[in-house]
Amino acid sequence: MPIDVEAALGYTFPESRFSWDEDDVILYHLGVGAGSDPTDPAELRYVYEGDLHVLPTYGTIPPFETMMSLGTVEGLEINLAQILHGEQELVVHGPIPTSGSVVQAGKVAAIYDKRSGAVIVLEVVSTLEKTGEPLFTNRASIFVRGEGGFGGESGPSTRIPPPDREPDRVVESLTLAQQ
Repeated sequence: MPIDVEAALGYTFPESRFSWDEDDVILYHLGVGAGSDPTDPAELRYVYEGDLHVLPTYGTIPPFETMMSLGTVEGLEINLAQILHGEQELVVHGPIPTSGSVVQAGKVAAIYDKRSGAVIVLEVVSTLEKTGEPLFTNRASIFVRGEGGFGGESGPSTRIPPPDREPDRVVESLTLAQQ
């Protein structure tokens, strides 16, 4: 059986560390299009060292290595070509420093049977190395095509119906030429 829920559920990944500095943050920001208006102070704070701030989405970068080691989980004999990143949840517990180091603890938090496939939920908690305080928690739902039908729990529905009203606010952001 490709997925052995009993063996895989609760699997803990080896502890890992991730460090970054201002250059890493600025490169990330440029990659996602921050600083597109080089005269706007609100944009410059993401690409200029003088008043550098960190976008909350930077919190998805440090646990990437742990999440990519899905193929090492005992009980998951899956074809990695059949996986699809289904959902990403990021909880930021406080301001992300412009440089730092985190220790990461990851685990297989849930496995759901969606009949046509399986959903494997990975959770990684990143804590500041200096203080031990949690900085962010990532939960990624990985859909594995063709691995369902094993009789497990189907899991919660994540469908959220759109509100029956006009949006509160509309923001348009053009794709930059270099993207």
